[in-house]
Amino acid sequence: MRSQDETGMPGGIATETYSFPVVILGGGFAGTYCARALTAGLHDAAESVALVADQNAMLFHPMLAEVSGSSISPLHVVNPLRQFCRGSSIFMGSVDEVDLDAQTVRFLPDPMFTMPS
Repeated sequence: MRSQDETGMPGGIATETYSFPVVILGGGFAGTYCARALTAGLHDAAESVALVADQNAMLFHPMLAEVSGSSISPLHVVNPLRQFCRGSSIFMGSVDEVDLDAQTVRFLPDPMFTMPS
């Protein structure tokens, strides 16, 4: 998987490359539950599974009505990805390009991006 920050200036392209056997694109229900299931069965999950998402939390939309009606706390419908997908490497950003033949993903990192630990 490749992370690329394009500055628009000639020669101003900074590229960092990371390698993961499994890369999941999207932090919705399918992506997060896939990451959880895969990391549960792997010993070195942080080095094996990467999740690329444009948001840092998964929102449980069906229960938003209960939040607006004050039946439950907003904390019950928002799950931070790093807590929900423990063991996975989480990258914040938007996917720019997927090359299936080269098995690479290029994404533009969020300005607050930091390498997961």
